[in-house]
Amino acid sequence: MKTLFNNGWSFAKAAVGCDYSDISKLSFSPVDIPHDWLIYDSNALYESSFGFYKKIWQRSDAQSVRLYFEGVYQDCTVYVNGKQAGENKYGYSSFEVDI
Repeated sequence: MKTLFNNGWSFAKAAVGCDYSDISKLSFSPVDIPHDWLIYDSNALYESSFGFYKKIWQRSDAQSVRLYFEGVYQDCTVYVNGKQAGENKYGYSSFEVDI
């Protein structure tokens, strides 16, 4: 069964060098997916910073779950419950993560 996973996401921008352990210190705002955080300030299209997206979701059954991303810019790392579940280093290419 496939389920659209675009609703209920939040986003926070952070300084370069920030990592997942700093995520609790960030201020997240709701966003609609797909979302491109670099386009909000046309004077800083090539700004050096990191973007973090998060979603709280509870699974209701014991089946395996695979997340399919249609495209993430580049250097994407996916965490589930604080643990690295996968990554993708290529810009705007689709990929899957088995969680």
